[in-house]
Parts: sequence; structure tokens; C-alpha cells
Amino acid sequence: MTRPFATLASLLILAALPACTCGSSTGTLPADGVLRAGPRPEGTPPAWKGEGLPAASNARVIQLDRTAATWTFPASNLPAGVDPSAPFKLSGAKERQGGWTFPLPFKVHTKKKNPGPPPGVKVLADGVELTFAKGDMPGKAAVPNTWSVSETELSVFLPQAPKEVTVTHTVLAGVANRLNRSRAADMNDEAFAHYTFTLGAHTREGLLLPAPGTATWTGVDVPEGARLEASLALIPFDLQPASDGAEAVVLARVNGQEQELGRVKLSPGGDDFASWSVKLDAVAGKKVDLLLRTEPGASPTGDYVFFGSPAVVGKPSGDVRRVFVIGIDTTRPDHFSVNGYPRDTTPELDAWSKDAVIFDRAWTSAPRTRPSFRAATTGRLPLDAVCAPNIGQVFDERGFATAGIVANVHLNPYFDFQKGFDLWWLDGKAQVNDQISRAIDWLDENKDRDTYMFLHVMDPHIFYKAPDPYGDKYTATLPPLSGEEQIPKMFNRWQVYKWQQAGKLTDLRKQHITAMYDGELSWTSHELSRFLEHIEGLPGKSLVIIHNDHGEEFWEHDGFEHNHTLYNDTTLGLLWVKPPGGTGQAGARSEHPATLQDIGPTAYEFAGFTDAPKTDGVSLLPAIRGAADAGWTRPIPIGHLQYGASQFAVVWEDHKYIVTTGTGAEELYDLRSDVAEKVNLAPKEDTGPWLRRLLDAHRFDGGPGWRIQVKLDKRGPVSITLPAKARLAGVLDPELISKKPANQEWGEVPKKLPADVAEDVDLSDDGRTLTFKPGRQGTGTVYVVFDEPTPASGASAKQADQEGAANNKGVITLGETTLTISPGSVVLPTASEWERMQACMNNRNVGSDVLSELEALGYIHND
Repeated sequence: MTRPFATLASLLILAALPACTCGSSTGTLPADGVLRAGPRPEGTPPAWKGEGLPAASNARVIQLDRTAATWTFPASNLPAGVDPSAPFKLSGAKERQGGWTFPLPFKVHTKKKNPGPPPGVKVLADGVELTFAKGDMPGKAAVPNTWSVSETELSVFLPQAPKEVTVTHTVLAGVANRLNRSRAADMNDEAFAHYTFTLGAHTREGLLLPAPGTATWTGVDVPEGARLEASLALIPFDLQPASDGAEAVVLARVNGQEQELGRVKLSPGGDDFASWSVKLDAVAGKKVDLLLRTEPGASPTGDYVFFGSPAVVGKPSGDVRRVFVIGIDTTRPDHFSVNGYPRDTTPELDAWSKDAVIFDRAWTSAPRTRPSFRAATTGRLPLDAVCAPNIGQVFDERGFATAGIVANVHLNPYFDFQKGFDLWWLDGKAQVNDQISRAIDWLDENKDRDTYMFLHVMDPHIFYKAPDPYGDKYTATLPPLSGEEQIPKMFNRWQVYKWQQAGKLTDLRKQHITAMYDGELSWTSHELSRFLEHIEGLPGKSLVIIHNDHGEEFWEHDGFEHNHTLYNDTTLGLLWVKPPGGTGQAGARSEHPATLQDIGPTAYEFAGFTDAPKTDGVSLLPAIRGAADAGWTRPIPIGHLQYGASQFAVVWEDHKYIVTTGTGAEELYDLRSDVAEKVNLAPKEDTGPWLRRLLDAHRFDGGPGWRIQVKLDKRGPVSITLPAKARLAGVLDPELISKKPANQEWGEVPKKLPADVAEDVDLSDDGRTLTFKPGRQGTGTVYVVFDEPTPASGASAKQADQEGAANNKGVITLGETTLTISPGSVVLPTASEWERMQACMNNRNVGSDVLSELEALGYIHND
């Protein structure tokens, strides 16, 4: 059997390096200076004959936050007479240089770096709104008619003393409206009680029960050996005075008599959740009414008690079931030694993989984090994944304890990645050893529970600063850098591009950067082996899936890092599956085409879930069991760039087809003979079949058509007569053309909208006439889609008293208005991620700490 693609990862050109004969323990660089992975031992086709996870572990789990209850709540836990929706009148002013300082009745949170006004805060002095004074603090020159703020004080800078200063805080008002029952009249009791709360790095879902309050579950059959488990916290509320503490109590009611089973005191100001476990031996084997009750301290003010994932958990009588999905950020499969890489980067993962199935024909959904992990965590295409149920949610609904331990700011609760998880632990500064230790601790705490864990490690992502001895493991084998060539301990992608633009990115510097990345990969492999050894030592049966979100480019196509291109350097997928009990054979590999959407359906089938939600992937279980190879009949969609102009791609029939959305430029590569994607076949091939597969795979509209570059002189509507019947017409979103599109999901605002180009775009009933009005700016791209490729010849246009026809270059001139027609493939992405979020998520604010981290990583820019 020929395996033309089995060495796809190993044959990629890995890095453009200088000619060098410097030897090392990891091999010698070739004389031509280009490091390539060598041949890889052939693995046997998978033929796993085992079974999936047990149907059940027979562990009785009653998830109280998913079970109907009756509730009693206090009307409000606000200080008497305080309405956060109304303006606060400030008093107690103290004169300071250039102004006056007032104590605040609430705390505010500002960014430490580049501070801006706290979200939702507005200040008026004598009825006139003041401007926020960025950086103005006591002792510094103040700008008149401005204000600044610290955590508990507000300063106003005015030429004379104000008679009245008021502050409104809409964010605080919104939180108050959610936490206090009388202010949440639009919610029923159950909706009010269900709450998601982030404390420090931890996000949990559970129940809100302000004190004094009670939740009652009637007719609970308490299993033998059961215990009540929950994670507790007082929800901090920035209004002063703060809570003076509260207590949580669990009780059982039998024959009308209440019996207290456990009690714990909660103090304000904690920076983490408190684990609470109460043995229920006194009522084991009985049917009881179970009560959770909250009791206030001396005052109920601010006593907002939270119970994270409260559950009654019994002892399992069968095999505990576990599912682990491990996502490794920024990982190139062709840099794994098991795939033929000359450096011994991943010996521990290589050894583990010998009892797993490696999917050689796997691709990621995007060359960047968020869309790929949206697909990997839901089984849906990246856009349809917005607000779709994630894998953790599905397992949680079936009684599994669930945890997500992640280290990328994009996996933020702001995007609902935490939905359905008992614990979502996001630490953007965590290294792989931290993540492993946290994961093991959580598993030990839940050793008797069926568990689903999503573990994410960030280390291969830039900044490439693995600890010793991994940091210089491979750089030490290279000639040293000197002078300006030296690489700082912390560097980011934009610095690398500055070096490149200045002609200071030497081949040796590139070589060192690549070696630093390989050191991170080696460190990650070493630490992950500790986790994999731990879970293999656990009783019960486990399914393990390891994947990446994208790769990393090292100048194979003249670029660096990721999120710039859709080539295999950044989109080749790492996808390994180790079924319960392992494969029982060494080095099993599959040529079945696979992608990140397949993770969900694969996990569901192994677990025996027949009622799991819809996915866009397929279960890989048949391929793991050795079913006939599906060949290349299945198209794999790739896309969703953020840096650079928008592109989308499809892998189908041994080829990769790429379309640049804004220009229609096409690329087609034969992945059998040109795995490095250097020879573009599109100019010589009929790309129509690949365009159709791309549109089908992404579920986009489009087809053969025109892009009309418009430069309008604002003299009124434009009418274009088309030479053939058109099917669609509209304005191409300027964000799809921009090389620096706004990161709208994080709050950046586009500089240009479709309406700024043209408005009231209309196609006549017969499809032969296109009309539109000039927009505010009047420059941009209008598209037309036909059923068949259509040349521009025969097109004509009118505007006011001007008429014209397309010349042999497709240009129509109407006085000062010009229309330039470019025939080609038109791809029309459906509603963007931001539009999907707007449609299904409530308005929410991005925290200042998150924005600072995004700026440090280069994802957004604070101008």
C-alpha cells in the first residue's frame, strides 16, 4: 500500500537556515543550509478491537444545580436606602493641587498600565460632565475640568470649588440588578439562582443564594457513602460597606424534622473558592428533603453566597470513566521526532504515541487560537461554534465532574469557553509544569468521579523562554550570536519583523529562534509525560486525545509566527487518539482525513452518548478500528485569519485550495508532490471544483463572479447593466480586505463599514441590473455572483447624466466615478464571530487586566 501522505509532516521544509556543518547530538545540518525532516518509520494501519468507555460507573451523582428546587431569597442585600442605578452625590472633599478629592462609596478597578476610565463611570460637577484625566494624580499638573480615580478616591480638577459632584456607575448598577432578587424581576427564581462567577483565575458555574436564603430539593434518594460537594465563595460587590461574612449550611428534612449535616463560615475578601465536602452518612440510603441555607453575619449587606457545582456524590461500584482532551498551543507536528524531525524534541510524547493512533492527514480549523479551539471544544465549525454547547457541557449534563485548565487569554470566560465546567482555571502566565500540577491536584480531589478534563498548555507559543536545561538545549549546538544579532530574553513577533525590515534578521538569528522554539517543545513533552503517566496510573478506563490549535511559521513562506497564512506550516494538525486500554499495537497511523471538529463526536461515541448535540465533524472511532480509508472525498475547511487580508481554504482530493477573500487571488497546491506548497497550480487549472468544495465545507455563499472596485463621486445612485444574470450582489466587508482588521471581539472598532462604501445595494428581479448609492466614503468593493464565470465585457453603467461601458481592462468611467471590474472567485463568509456573539451573548465588558495581557501579546493595540 502506498502512503503518499504518511510523511506529510516529516517532508515539510522546516526552516531556512544558513549553510552550516556544525555537528550536534541531534544531527547535522545539510550543506544547502535547509533543514528538513528525514524519513519516518512507517506505522501499521490502526486495527483497534477494543471497546469504548463503560456505559456507567454506577456512581450516583445528583447535580443540585441541574435539579429542580424551591427557593427563598431576600429581597435585597444592598445597604438601606442605596440605589446604585441613581447618581451618587459625593461629600467630604479635601482640597488638593489643582482640585478636590472625594472618598468614593464604591471601589473601582483601573489598569495599572495605561490607565483609562473605569467602565461605566461618569462624573459631573455642577451638572457638567468632566473628562477623564489619564495619568493625572496628586502632585502632578492637572488639566482643568477633568477627573481621575484611585481604588477608593475620586479627584476632580476645577478652577473653583464645585457645589455638587455626582458619579454614575452603570456597570455597578448592572451587577446590583443581577445580584439582588427584587431588582431582577424579569428572571424567575431558577434563572436568578443559576450563576457564573469568576474569582481570581477560576471561573465556576453554580448557584447564587444571598443570605438569608434557602434552596430545597424534595425527595432526594441519598446513596450510600454519599457526600455533598461544592466550591464556596462570597461574591465581592464593590459598593461599601462590604459583607461582614456569612455561613452556608446543609440540612436534611425527614418527616418534617430538620437535621443539620454541615456548616461552614465564609469570610469576605477571599481570593479563591473554598472546597466544601460534607459526609451524608446520617441520611445515607434514605429519601429526604435536602436544603442549602445561607445565614448572614451581623448584617446581610453584601452577603451574596455562591455554591459552585453543588452535587451529592456517591461511591462508584464500577470502572470510573475519564476523558482527557489535551490542547497544545502553537505546535508543529513536523517538529516532533516521531515524525522524522532530526532533533530529538519529543521523546516522551513519541513513546506515549506508540500505543495511540496518529492521524497524519489532520488539519486545524485556523492558523490561530480562538477559532481553532472553538471548533475543538464544540465539534462545530468556528463560526457556528459561537454559543454552541461545548464538550464539557455535554459530559457535565451526564454527571461527569468537569475541569478546564487553560493558559491562553483567548480561552476566556468572556467567550463562554467555560460553559458547563465545574472549574475553568485560566492563568495566562502559567507554564506547562504549573498546568500539570493543577490538573493532577484536581484529579486527586475527584478520584471517585467520572471526569472530563480539557487541559491546555501554552509553552510552545512565543515568547520561547523554556527553563533550563531546555532553554538552550538546541541553541547551545549552534554558533553563538554576537553584537546586534543577540536575541533579548523577551521578544515578540513585531520585533522579529522589525529586525527583518531592517535587514538584521540573519540566517543564524533565524536558526536560534527556531532552536528556542524546539526547546519549548522539548520542555512541553517532558512535562506532559508526567501528566500522562499519572492518568495511566488511575483506576478505571480513560480516553485521551492530544491536539494542537495551529502551528508556527519559520520563514518557509517568508513569514514568522502564525495567523498570517493558511499553509501547512501553521495549519497542519496534531491529532492523536489513545482509546481506553491503548491500541495494543505499536505506531498505529491513520490516513483518514481529520480535523478539530472531529474531537467532539469522537469523544461522544467512545462514551456511548447517542443523544449528543449536533456537530460538524465525524467520529474517528471507525478509522481507529481499522475501517476502510475514507480517502480524500471529505473536504476539510480552514480559514479565519486575523493578521493580514482574509483567506479561506479547503483540503480536498490531495490538494489545498486557497482564496484571498478581498482580491479573489487563488492558490492550488498538490499536496502529494508539493508538500511545502511552493508551486501554485491555480493559474493553469480549472479551480471551479475546488471553489465549490470550499463553499460547501465552510457553508459559505459565493461562486464565480466579480469584484467591482468603486470610487464614487457622491453624485447619486449608480446603475450597472450586467452581461449575464447575477445571483447575488452586495458590498464586500472592508474588514475582509484590510491587512489590519479590527479585533472587534475585543472591543476594537472598524475604521470602515460596508455602508461607508455603498448603501441600498439592489439586484433587479431578472438579475441583470445592479443599483446602489454611494456611501459616506464611496470607495471599496462591491461584489456580484453569477452561476458561471462571466467576463466584464458587455457591462455598462450610469450615474446621473454620465454613461459608460467597460473597456478591455474592465474599467468603467463615469466622470469622476470609476468602476473597476475584476472577475474571479467570490467567497462570502457568513456572519462574523463578532456578529454571532452579538446575537447570542449578553453585553459584557472585557476586564482591564485581560486587555493588558492582550496588548502584551500583540493581539490588540492601545493607541
